[in-house]
Amino acid sequence: MNKDKYQACLIGSALGDALCAPYEGGILERFLWKFFSHTKNNKIRYTDDTQMTTDIAQSLIENKSIQQDDIAKRFAASYRWSRGYGPSAAKILKKIKKGGRLENSKHLAI
Repeated sequence: MNKDKYQACLIGSALGDALCAPYEGGILERFLWKFFSHTKNNKIRYTDDTQMTTDIAQSLIENKSIQQDDIAKRFAASYRWSRGYGPSAAKILKKIKKGGRLENSKHLAI
């Protein structure tokens, strides 16, 4: 695959994410998304799915392999509650941002 095809896949994924986010989740999530679906500049907001995909892509480009610590740091640095992260993911990403680290790929060490 060439660079253009990778870019097209990422753009298509981001568009699908942003345009379909209002239809995800339960009644409460869909209701809340009506208030958070646009940025302050009235642009359609993408969700945590696109942000995490972008973080993984950037990490792969820079590291040429999967580096879980780098990806975790990127996830934590780019975390914004308004993108619709679940409560467990939000809790872990906030801890990582404060200096916690992942151990055994499953647990967060504080």
